[in-house]
Amino acid sequence: MKTKPGRKALTVLIAAALALAVMLPSPRGLAAGSSSVTVLHADYAANIYNNDYSTFSHPVNSYVYEDSSGTVVCQYIPGTGFVARGFDAEGTQVRQFVAEEELSYFGGFYCGKNYNFIVWGQANKRERSDIEVLRVVKYDKGWVRLAACSVRGANSSDVFTAGSCAMTEAEDELTIHTCHYMYAIDGVNHQANMTFVVSIPTMTYKRGFYDVGSVSQNGYVSHSFNQLISTDGTYIFRADHGDAMPRAVTLVRSVAGQSVTAIDFALVFPIGGKYSADPTGVSIGGLALSKDNCLIAGASVAQNALTYNCNGQKNVFVTVTDKGLKSTSVKYLTNHAEGSAVYVSTPQIAALDTDAFAVFWDETPPGGGTRTCVQVIDGNGAALSPIHYDTDIRLSDCRPVLTSDGLLTWFASWSIGDSVQTTLFKLALSYSGASSGAGDVDFDGYVTAGDARFVLRCAIGLELFDETHVIKGDLDGDGELTAQDARLVLRKALGL
Repeated sequence: MKTKPGRKALTVLIAAALALAVMLPSPRGLAAGSSSVTVLHADYAANIYNNDYSTFSHPVNSYVYEDSSGTVVCQYIPGTGFVARGFDAEGTQVRQFVAEEELSYFGGFYCGKNYNFIVWGQANKRERSDIEVLRVVKYDKGWVRLAACSVRGANSSDVFTAGSCAMTEAEDELTIHTCHYMYAIDGVNHQANMTFVVSIPTMTYKRGFYDVGSVSQNGYVSHSFNQLISTDGTYIFRADHGDAMPRAVTLVRSVAGQSVTAIDFALVFPIGGKYSADPTGVSIGGLALSKDNCLIAGASVAQNALTYNCNGQKNVFVTVTDKGLKSTSVKYLTNHAEGSAVYVSTPQIAALDTDAFAVFWDETPPGGGTRTCVQVIDGNGAALSPIHYDTDIRLSDCRPVLTSDGLLTWFASWSIGDSVQTTLFKLALSYSGASSGAGDVDFDGYVTAGDARFVLRCAIGLELFDETHVIKGDLDGDGELTAQDARLVLRKALGL
């Protein structure tokens, strides 16, 4: 938790619609329910529901991040390029940048610590080793193009097809986890994952893998229908949705700064059905890291060996795997009965702190009327909130991110006639439990300056307190309530 919102119930704050030159006033608390302020805007491409996939995923085209001036809303628009629009705290558009298309395909964007990166790609149908199949371009935070790294050949006849492209950085390296169609084997171009590492300072290729292997040998997955990646600074974790070798959701760990093929692996969610049958009844939409575990959010049909049906009823799940990849548990967030015909979309996951995560998905009952669902879980997959249902917010391929105002932020666009309606969503979540409770000595679900005052009064003997208050308020871990604890609680209340 950071600061206390205007109400205790799970609250949706939806505001700030994107306009041609201005964005409407900044997010404001709502007394009840949820609301939306939108305008028609033709300069964005429709992206609503693009987070969802049933068989094959695709590159993510929409992103939100923050810089020193405020919120930056980004989208790849075919024929235009990668457009980044910056907005200040008052919601005024203050700048716009366009990164021109450099190759035929857009792969993905990554907002790094000091630089921004875009990956472009193109086909290599003649399977030539001298053809550039990937280009990683580095920009400064003002979107000045600085340098690029080219990858040629790489056993690739095509890239980004039937999968996506994800990136992370550690040890001054950018690791790119994506997919390709390989050079023909016996006349067949098989699809698989591949991983590359680029030096950020020099923008030179360092290492990677793109040949046939096995998940135990180098993390190879064939066919890989989605790729996710994240790091805790020590390890790089890569996730794949495989339908063949192996037929499972896989999780691979390598040491940051070292070989990407010296790995540990786990099959965290085995998938039923026939080897290499494209429909799996499974999709995955997010990988997040808690203090101790790796969380993968997905949706799946029932994985019962006797009754498996790739077209059956899906439910939302989260796999919880310790960072050593020794054990995995699967937590289901929904329990729609077989035959209920509730459509469940591919979920997304966003970190609220090191041990609290919001999982998002859409549900459509047989009669129609889509609703967006949000639940907060801890790093072990346990619920910290009930499921919140809302018919006013919509998901897209723009993954929600936690911004400095303490709100989860993303945008969605959809076509209305000849125009595109674009809305920037701001979501405030209230949740309880061990992960959010540290510092909440008055047990109201929030960490506030009042909690800090109470801890200080306890420390100097002006308040009676018991062991439960010590558990909540002892942030420095010395077993007592002290002025230092009060200071730490106040910093937490202020979001510091």
